[in-house]
Amino acid sequence: MTLRCLPLRVIADGDLVFLFVHSWNTPGDPGRAIGEIFRVENGRVAEHWEVMQTVVKMEGRSMF
Repeated sequence: MTLRCLPLRVIADGDLVFLFVHSWNTPGDPGRAIGEIFRVENGRVAEHWEVMQTVVKMEGRSMF
């Protein structure tokens, strides 16, 4: 099993960086939507927060 990750959005503001990522394990797996927030200090990650949600398939719509 190989974990795949696709960064969809990267936003930086001052010392904060936000990533919106779609990850999945196998083709056809709806995967997970992941939001990651990093606070950078002196060129290094000082803090990290993460939220994760299983992707829900909706009729005619997608989280991505």
